[in-house]
Amino acid sequence: MEISINPRINKRIQIALNVLKVLSGVLILIMAIYGYRNNLFTSQENLTHFIKRFGAWGPFILTVYIAIQVIIPVLPGSLMLVVSPLLFGAFRGFLYSYIGILIGSVLAFLLAKRYGQVVLSIFVNEKYRQIFDKYTSKKQFTINFALAILLPGFPDDYLTYLAGTTSMSLRTFLIIIVPCKIPGILLYSLGIPSLYKYISKHIF
Repeated sequence: MEISINPRINKRIQIALNVLKVLSGVLILIMAIYGYRNNLFTSQENLTHFIKRFGAWGPFILTVYIAIQVIIPVLPGSLMLVVSPLLFGAFRGFLYSYIGILIGSVLAFLLAKRYGQVVLSIFVNEKYRQIFDKYTSKKQFTINFALAILLPGFPDDYLTYLAGTTSMSLRTFLIIIVPCKIPGILLYSLGIPSLYKYISKHIF
């Protein structure tokens, strides 16, 4: 059953999300400036020391943020996927990112199942919703969804919400999302540290 939402409430939600997006951008900019001034991006030792200041909360905070940015797609999340392997190593960085993305994806899917088109109206503009509607009406949507999650370049978070508005079951969603998310995250976890070491050694 599709749930209607008051346009005024919808507008307030949009404003709140825009404010949250701006604040997140400002926070990331501040972190970038702080990192540059303290040589966090050119010294693995400095970067490791910085994150260790958070103690056991470091991995937890990172995982929770990655999950939240899936649920709220306007939040920047790619940066955290890049930072994670640099801070915790390839394996642990992959693990924290993978767990966060899986948790966020399941919650986003269930939210879409519960609230249907209301969720899409909040996070996706009318133009893209019309495009999405064409894809959901196709019989091969499940296959297309799996390929989109597996291959880079697609808006995975938005597609997760889209899948939740279809007849796709949570079981089918998990069968797709659990293995298909691995290659992209591995690319960050294995490729980024290697690139970081190369840049640190040959450029700085």
